[in-house]
Amino acid sequence: MADLTEIEKLAKEYAGARASLHLAAGQLDEQMTNLKKKALPKIAARAMFLGAIGKQLEAAIEESPELFKKPRTQVMHNIKVGFQKQSGTIEIKDAKSVIIKIRKLFPRRVKDLIQVKETPIKAALNKLPVADCRKLGITVHDATDVVVITAVKTDTDKLVEAFLKEAVGNKS
Repeated sequence: MADLTEIEKLAKEYAGARASLHLAAGQLDEQMTNLKKKALPKIAARAMFLGAIGKQLEAAIEESPELFKKPRTQVMHNIKVGFQKQSGTIEIKDAKSVIIKIRKLFPRRVKDLIQVKETPIKAALNKLPVADCRKLGITVHDATDVVVITAVKTDTDKLVEAFLKEAVGNKS
């Protein structure tokens, strides 16, 4: 059994070890901050260049919608480009009628498209093609095509995104 003197000695050792750990962590943090400051101008310049090229790519895609009829997107050099349906907003004027039509037209998807309380699920219906929404008696507003340019994720993307968010406030 330990006495108070031994416990005091161990507490002092523990405090010293803790201070040593904090010092090492502080040094690491300082080194990382210095590395980030040194790399920031290069990263900011590359981010600006990426933005400029991205605008050119977006303009080229917008000018050539006929190239993206089928398929609507393509992956080129690990970058997904093309068009995708923007979600828009759904207006359901007669919920009961929509429910009846869902049960008739999409019987296997009833649980996905109708809540237990028999209310159409707008989020799920919003994912349906506009033509299917019209069949159900749903009016779709603002469902326009938008250009999509998305990098196919690699293992380092999360690290780069986190660094950019912290360093320059941008997302790739």
